[in-house]
Amino acid sequence: NDDFKKLIILDGVTDPHNLGAIIRTAAAAGFNGIIIPTHRSGLINATVEKISSGAINHIQIIKTTSLSATIDLLKKHDYWVIATQMEAKDNYYEIDYTDMNFVLVMGSEGKGISKTILNKADFTVKIESSFESLNVSAAAAVIIFEAIRQIKTKKKKAKSL
Repeated sequence: NDDFKKLIILDGVTDPHNLGAIIRTAAAAGFNGIIIPTHRSGLINATVEKISSGAINHIQIIKTTSLSATIDLLKKHDYWVIATQMEAKDNYYEIDYTDMNFVLVMGSEGKGISKTILNKADFTVKIESSFESLNVSAAAAVIIFEAIRQIKTKKKKAKSL
């Protein structure tokens, strides 16, 4: 089966506008779910629901008491962990998203991803820009749709062979 699972973990994203926008983007792209911690995360409230434009009803939102334990469990189920970090060596488009279950980890704008979670990442990626201009929801959209572009391009090539 070439339909691999695609998830997002939000580590410390508390702004309801960013949370709603990420939910909307992930649902639009066909991601399977979003994992948020029960603490240090925005609440799923009316603002998040409004910003998501109803997408909140089209994607699974999973709350966990431990992102670290959740990542360990995902890794046991053949997920690769891709964390975003401004200091990363690799650009987001240099990863091949096509042949793996993966979870994309996005951190808060202020603190980024916690060290514990970063240490569990199989890949760390960045979006190169001339200055720190993208908020977390815009950065998530860029990476999410690069992954989808790669997956759709590979499927098209496979069909034409």
